[in-house]
Amino acid sequence: MSLILPHLPPFLHLRSWWQLASLILLTASAQLHAQSQAYAKGIVIYIAPGDTLQDARASLYRSYTHAQPTSSFDIGSGTPLVIENSVVLEMLDLGPHLLGNIATPADRQGMASFISSLQALIQKYPKTSPVCTSVVKVIQSNLDRYDKGEVRLDGQWESRETYQKHVAASQQAYLEEMALAIMQRQKAQDMQAHLSGTYRPQVASVMQKDYESYMGYVTHFLERQQGAEIGLGPIDPGLYERSRLIPPPSGTHEAGIYSSGTENGPAIIWVIRDKTIISMMVGFTLLTDPESS
Repeated sequence: MSLILPHLPPFLHLRSWWQLASLILLTASAQLHAQSQAYAKGIVIYIAPGDTLQDARASLYRSYTHAQPTSSFDIGSGTPLVIENSVVLEMLDLGPHLLGNIATPADRQGMASFISSLQALIQKYPKTSPVCTSVVKVIQSNLDRYDKGEVRLDGQWESRETYQKHVAASQQAYLEEMALAIMQRQKAQDMQAHLSGTYRPQVASVMQKDYESYMGYVTHFLERQQGAEIGLGPIDPGLYERSRLIPPPSGTHEAGIYSSGTENGPAIIWVIRDKTIISMMVGFTLLTDPESS
């Protein structure tokens, strides 16, 4: 049985794991039809009953079914290779080493170590050499491409320079995403702190206590509108700037609390969307003259 590096036709989409895990082709042998080809997933090493370890042989397989007392290996010939479990010495998964990523020194080291493992198997089981050596050649050819400045990621080869640009862009996108998440979390904490803060006039504290029921009313009101154009006009920029943001009724709205800072001045809780006032609650203190009563 010979081993070659395949040419993958353009219509073959390597999406399932077992396809990605197999690059080598099983091709013509005495048992295989000249036109048949199947993707190898692993190597099974076994001995025939009565043989010694020195007689152990190897076979590539593309899938297998484990049962008792035998296992069946699909070697691409149409007739499965059936082996008693008691004579199976080793099984090696080829997938990660044939189409795995080769983008970092650690990736290269992992594949180089697998080559060393195969070479050790050849020393231990000499008759496995044809199969193991063929696999070694395929993996080594991939390492040679890596050493010459290419990397393979998700089955695609590209220059190391292009790969490094992709990595840098991904890192930058990740940092920006993290920074945005931190800002949003801090904003939510600030809004919650603003809602529970202390304000003058005193009527603001009454409005704060009514916040939940008020936002419930606003939410119900918005649901009844069903996307209809509503609004009380644009919010005054000065009011917006002097207010503190508080948790809004939804992610598409903003809400804020304003207090005059005086004992008897007004306090306002507003809800806007796109700078247009949707609802507003105003609180103020009425003063009476004791002498006039």
